[in-house]
Amino acid sequence: MGMARGLRSRACSQDTDSYPSALRFYDHVLSLAGPHLRRGQTHDDQLVDAAESTLRSLAEGGCSFSPGTKSRFYRTAQGSAGECAGCLTIIERKFPALRSRLAEARGELELTSRLTHGLVRRIDRCR
Repeated sequence: MGMARGLRSRACSQDTDSYPSALRFYDHVLSLAGPHLRRGQTHDDQLVDAAESTLRSLAEGGCSFSPGTKSRFYRTAQGSAGECAGCLTIIERKFPALRSRLAEARGELELTSRLTHGLVRRIDRCR
């Protein structure tokens, strides 16, 4: 049963377009965190944590059955994406040389945010 649950979890988290976009954003974050930013700095750790929270919340929402639960998880993902945006702004101010790299990450984050917002609106209209 554990294996079947793992397969269900992987499949349902990818039922939305938001999840792959959030995963691409997370890849941007990891590429920045490695060579350019140092872990242990509050805003850097917070960016990684918020990006992971976005992914987890989208996955949990995707696996939920009730519209209310789905909406709650997707709203949490939206909030975490907002936190990511704030972290990107702080990092951009501290490290202006990273502006172009951060712009790529921000573009993916904005796509994730728009797609997630659409999910919440669709769910809320159906309730």
